[in-house]
Amino acid sequence: MSIQWGIAMVMALVPFVAVVGLLWLARVIREKREAGVARQIALTDAIHRELGAAVAPVVKRSWTRGWIVSVRVPLHREGMVGTITRITHDLFSRLDRHDPPRLRLVLIPRDLRAWDRAQMIESPRPATRLSRVA
Repeated sequence: MSIQWGIAMVMALVPFVAVVGLLWLARVIREKREAGVARQIALTDAIHRELGAAVAPVVKRSWTRGWIVSVRVPLHREGMVGTITRITHDLFSRLDRHDPPRLRLVLIPRDLRAWDRAQMIESPRPATRLSRVA
């Protein structure tokens, strides 16, 4: 075997190795995305089971092999914030089998809706019943 024959073989194999490498990379990326979607669905179901349709979390994989959970919550409702934190911690501890889980919980303040503002601020006029006109 000559050196030219060896170089020719390597040059012929490079495209195949490149294609296999790109297919492997695409599979890894797809599996990570699917894992994030599965955890987001599991977390949403767990929160909705306990609180109803209160919040919609977004789950992403971080670069440091942990998870980032972003939740838009009404910060004036401390009980809800605590419950969401507990549910998230418990779910990720169970799924990762690691306590404390590798998790970063990002709480984003949600603007008050009109009915939340109305409950927090008293109405200036007293509530009276309208009389029925027959």
